Amino acid sequence: MCKKGMSILLLVCWMTTIFLFSAEPAVESSKSSDRVEKIIVSVAKTLGYEPKPDESFALHDLTKIVRKSAHFFLYFVLGLFSAFVLYAFEVKKRIYIYAVFMSAFYAVTDEIHQLFVEGRSAQVTDVLIDTAGATLAVLILWSMICISRKRKNIKKLTK
Repeated sequence: MCKKGMSILLLVCWMTTIFLFSAEPAVESSKSSDRVEKIIVSVAKTLGYEPKPDESFALHDLTKIVRKSAHFFLYFVLGLFSAFVLYAFEVKKRIYIYAVFMSAFYAVTDEIHQLFVEGRSAQVTDVLIDTAGATLAVLILWSMICISRKRKNIKKLTK
């Protein structure tokens, strides 16, 4: 498959993944978060961490961290895949801004979608977290490309 087709396929599959997570009713979404929390607690116990009864960190805090981290991660990947599509289509100017904008726009539509899902709601903070994830991905990608270009230029100058 060509570079353009593969990048579009990855992007559409990832957007579908996000859509399916958002389509889960609140009860199902909570069960998914609970599974991740149990894994985290199990790993922590395996590493020797045992919370003291007087510690203020509660499972509620872990739930929020897991859920917001999931948002950040999903949109981090979406930001990368958006940039890959733009790169495959040889969009030269403002590729990174467009990739973040595409991801932020999808985050907004995703939150609107959640308004129609049982027990779910739209959160502006989630859109901000999603956009932050995409922005970080694009900044890392941009930095890597800049470093790569500088190395190539240095090699050309030293020949």
